[in-house]
Formats: sequence, structure tokens, C-alpha cells
Amino acid sequence: MNSYEQINATELKELIQSRPVLLVDTRDSQSYLQNHLPGAISIMEGNLHKVLKHMSRNVPVVVYCKHGVTSQDYAQLFSDFGFHACYNLTGGIEQWFASEYARKRAPVITLKEPLVAVQHRVETVMHDSHKRIA
Repeated sequence: MNSYEQINATELKELIQSRPVLLVDTRDSQSYLQNHLPGAISIMEGNLHKVLKHMSRNVPVVVYCKHGVTSQDYAQLFSDFGFHACYNLTGGIEQWFASEYARKRAPVITLKEPLVAVQHRVETVMHDSHKRIA
């Protein structure tokens, strides 16, 4: 039984505008570095357990991959770990690219920074989130 919901690009736009959201990119590091949704963190090898352990369970989690298939397993995993509102982006980042919202308004971030800098940024976000919880 799935304990997460499917969400499309339009619904994701509305969710992002209404409250803080944890966006989780489950693609490989190279794909993440090429482009990702604004504010998304990458589940890179070695940091999944940190995200599961330190992020607030009360912040909605939206998980995505390229086409929205692999990310379903991660959405279920976040739900299993007690995150209250878990979503899978139907159609993945490809649907986001194709959506009217993405074409008109929302830039996709392209990073040129080294993977180490991205990892540091992810750890900073997790640390700041943990401080807010405490």
C-alpha cells in the first residue's frame, strides 16, 4: 500500500507557493549537476540516511526522478520513515520541463559547482533544518 500521493507539475507549483517543501532529486549526481528543480537536494550516495535522520517530518517531501518511476520507491521510503506528507512528481523532471509553469516562470537550476560544494550545501540545509526543530 502506498502512503504517498502522486502530484503533477501544476499541483507542485501550488504546493511550493503555499508552504516550505523539501524537494528531493533521486537521479544520479551528474544529472542533478546538469539541472534540477530550484531548491532541490540530491540524494547522493552517503547522504540519504542524513536526510532521513535530520529533516523535519512535518515538512512536505516531494520526490522526483527523470520520469517519476524510480522516485516512487523513495516517496514510499520517506513515508515509511514517518514523514507526514510525501509526494511523487508524476512524470518526473521531464513533466516539469514540459509543464506550462516551467516554460513560463520557473527556472531549472544548472550548477557548475563541484559535487563537494553541493554536498556541503545539502549538509548546511539539513543542519539549519535540525536547528529549527530543536
